[in-house]
Amino acid sequence: MFRMIKRLINWTGNFKKRIYIGFVYAFINSIFTSMPIILAAYGLKLIWNDYNGVQQIDYKQILYISILMIIVVGGRFVFSYLRACSQESVGCEATAKQRIRLGNILKRVSLGFFNSNNMGEISSAVTTDLSFIEMLSMNMINTVVNGYITVFVMILFLLFYCQLARVVSLVGVVLSAIFLYIAAKISDRNASLHQKAQDDIVENTIEFLRGMQTIKAFKQEGVSIKGIETAYKNHKDLNIRIEIENCPYN
Repeated sequence: MFRMIKRLINWTGNFKKRIYIGFVYAFINSIFTSMPIILAAYGLKLIWNDYNGVQQIDYKQILYISILMIIVVGGRFVFSYLRACSQESVGCEATAKQRIRLGNILKRVSLGFFNSNNMGEISSAVTTDLSFIEMLSMNMINTVVNGYITVFVMILFLLFYCQLARVVSLVGVVLSAIFLYIAAKISDRNASLHQKAQDDIVENTIEFLRGMQTIKAFKQEGVSIKGIETAYKNHKDLNIRIEIENCPYN
C-alpha cells in the first residue's frame, strides 16, 4: 500500500512539494479534529463532578469550552481547505503534463508502431487509465496517508487521558493494517487480469465503431457484436469476482 503511495508521489514530479505541504496541513487539521473529542470529554467530566457534588460548574468554564469549540471547528475548516488547495488539483495538473508528453511521443512514431502494438492497450492507457489516475490518485493519497495521520494524532491525545482506549485503538490500527495488506495483495494479483479485460473492452469497441459502415452494408450486426458483448461480459464477471474476494477484508 505505502509502496503504491510512494510511486504515486514520485509520479507527480515537480508537484511533490505541494503534496508534502498538504501532509503538514493534514497533521494540523487532525489536531483540530481530535480536540472536540477532548473538549467533550472534559465537559462531561465537569458535569459528572457537579452531579456528584465534587466541584460546581463555573459559567466561565462553559464559556471557555464554547469559545474553544468554535475556534477548533473554524481551524478544522481552514486547514481542510488549505490541504485541499494544496493537494486536490495535483492529479489533474500532473496528468495534463503526462498527456502532452505522451502526445509528443506518439506523433513521432512510425505508422508501423500501431500495427505491431495493441491499439486497445494504447487507447486504454491514454484515456481510461490516465483518467482513473487523474480522478482518484489524490483521493487515495488523502484517504491513506492523511487517515493514518489522523489516527496517530488521536492515539496521541488518548495517551494522556485513557490507557485502555489507547491500547484498543492501537490494536484496531494493527488489525486494519493487516486487512489492508491482504486486500492489497488481492489487488496486485488481479491487476493484470483487470487491465487485460479493460484493454479488450477498448479494443473491441474501437473495432466495432470503425467497422460500423461495413457491418451495416453486409448485415453482419449479430456476428460483429459478439466480440464486444464477450469483452463486456468478461469485464463484468471479473469485477464481480474481485469485489467478492475483497468484501471479507473491507
